[in-house]
Amino acid sequence: MRIKLVGHSVLALTIGVLVAFSAGAQARTINGCVIKPKADCRGANLMFANLKGANLKGANLTGARLNAANLTGANLSGANLTKARLWFAKMPSANLKSANLTRTDFSNANLKGANLSRANLTGADLHFTNLTGAKLKGAKLKGATWDYTICPNGISNEWTWIKTGPNSVKGVFRPCPGFSSGS
Repeated sequence: MRIKLVGHSVLALTIGVLVAFSAGAQARTINGCVIKPKADCRGANLMFANLKGANLKGANLTGARLNAANLTGANLSGANLTKARLWFAKMPSANLKSANLTRTDFSNANLKGANLSRANLTGADLHFTNLTGAKLKGAKLKGATWDYTICPNGISNEWTWIKTGPNSVKGVFRPCPGFSSGS
């Protein structure tokens, strides 16, 4: 890690992600994205970023790459994450209430205890995602895919294979109780 002092600011380069911290300031900048409410971070590279507890309420993160980012307890209510990638993101207790998550890829993400109430998850990819204890009341799930997802009740949904004849089987999908991708 290289640290360079610039006035009262410190710049650090870690795993190819530029992070700027200013003395006494609340907002910080990661790869040109100012971490604050209503931030415009379209297409930003925030992979591996530590955004634990960050306030990004109403932010535009359309197409952002947040793979393996730590968003534990972050406030993303009302944010736009359309087509964002959050593979392996850590998001326990994150607030995504009323967020636009259309076609967002949450593959292998941890959304344990997250608030997804009234969020638009149309076409979202929730494969292998942990939704234990997540709030999904009023969420739009039309076209969402969630094979092998841990449901809000803690039970894993999965395909079950039923023998239908001597040489044939039929796949039956067991969805999360109370939810379907058609709603």
